[in-house]
Amino acid sequence: KSVVVTDPEALEGEVIEGNLYVDVTAAKEIELSQVVIKGKLVVLGDNETAGKVVLKDSTIDTISNQTRNTEVVLCGETELKNIVLEEVGKIIPDRDYRGKVSEIEVQSTVQAKTTIEIPAQTVTTNTYAEVEIQAPVSNLEIKADTQIKVNANVKNVVVAETAKDTKVEVAKGSTIGTLTADAPVKIEGNGTVNKIEANVDGVEAAGDTVIKNVEKGKGVENAPDAN
Repeated sequence: KSVVVTDPEALEGEVIEGNLYVDVTAAKEIELSQVVIKGKLVVLGDNETAGKVVLKDSTIDTISNQTRNTEVVLCGETELKNIVLEEVGKIIPDRDYRGKVSEIEVQSTVQAKTTIEIPAQTVTTNTYAEVEIQAPVSNLEIKADTQIKVNANVKNVVVAETAKDTKVEVAKGSTIGTLTADAPVKIEGNGTVNKIEANVDGVEAAGDTVIKNVEKGKGVENAPDAN
């Protein structure tokens, strides 16, 4: 039920009932075309060799990126539900990709930037590294102290109690619908936050960030002002 692939020409039109392990150490680029993977696509390497996996018109439940310096490219009619970034790597769409992922989970603890370039229903961060959002996201859940840069529209951002030293930078032209702060958070950038729900003291906002509405939770004394 599990298959290991190192051949550059890889698989075409196959159905994998379990997991597919792709090792990019030997082959710098591996292509999977019209493949159905009912388990996980696990990207492996040696953390030093740069490698690429190209997915064309394939159906995959979950991609698990377990190696640094790797890149996964989504092409055509590829359908994908979940992405788990266990290490810093790239999962990017090509120009013709129009899909949307249910959930992207960032777990990498390496002090480097992870870029989200695929539209997603939910993005969850369990990392202390830097995460940049470059595609529309419905829900962004920050569960650990993370440096977040928002370069696209995000409907809802929740800063959990476990994310006490989080910074959210909203780039010019980008908008956060509602930011719910259950932990102290610094908000920066020239973008817009339609509403801040401050449930704790210690929520700070820069003067050049546009804030349209602020709601204080019970017992909260200090919160940014709408401007």
